[in-house]
Amino acid sequence: MLFKEKPIIGMVHLLPLPSSPFFKGSIEEIYDRALQDAYALKNGGIDALIVENGNDGPAQIEENVDLAVISSMSVICKKIVEAVDIPVGVNVVANATDADLAICKASGARFIRATSWANGYFSKTGFVLPTSAKTLRYQKSIAANDVTIMADVQVKNGSHLFISDKTILEQVNDLRSCGADYVIITGNSTGVEPDFEQLVEIKNKCKIPVIIGSGANTDNIARFLDYCDGVIIGTYFKEHRLMNEPVIEEKVKEFMDVVNDIRN
Repeated sequence: MLFKEKPIIGMVHLLPLPSSPFFKGSIEEIYDRALQDAYALKNGGIDALIVENGNDGPAQIEENVDLAVISSMSVICKKIVEAVDIPVGVNVVANATDADLAICKASGARFIRATSWANGYFSKTGFVLPTSAKTLRYQKSIAANDVTIMADVQVKNGSHLFISDKTILEQVNDLRSCGADYVIITGNSTGVEPDFEQLVEIKNKCKIPVIIGSGANTDNIARFLDYCDGVIIGTYFKEHRLMNEPVIEEKVKEFMDVVNDIRN
């Protein structure tokens, strides 16, 4: 089994990578921060982590992601996999799921996050196509069938109006039928909690594990853990909840103390 029951999954938000308009010129600085954040999450008691190029915006979409991003993330993920003994995942923004799998294969990372696995959505830099049809075939071609797929439904910071004729349950079932192992539910934007009634409905009516992808904190985690199968938490562990800030180990410990009290 990849995860412990109801895992708490932290985020390593990489500093801007080569090809990003905000890249500062030092790849070593990026490696150092990534390892610093990974250690802070692990030492704080987190169960797993995702490595994401979240500071590379404006986001390139899928096949347009620069090769320098993919190669840099492969090296970084390998360093993190070797440094921590918890599951490591990959999210190449935006929705570069073939690249996610390639990085997993090269580094030993074990799961990916797909923001557009089925149906698609509009982002601020363009339409993000669903990738399940081609990525499942690519997964088989590189013998990466042991990599777990987490897929968003109505991902945060996206527009989903054009599929509003489909209910949220239909969209979740689309993800399941397209091979997703977990569904991720978020609020409308970073740091915003998902609709609780929607979470309960998905959990009760869809046969797929549900991960909370935004908005978890010490005040609401007990309520969420009653219904979800895990939580991804990122900017909550930073001083001003900004993606480019380092992870604060004490904030991780504080959160995990609450989680462990609930588990016990």
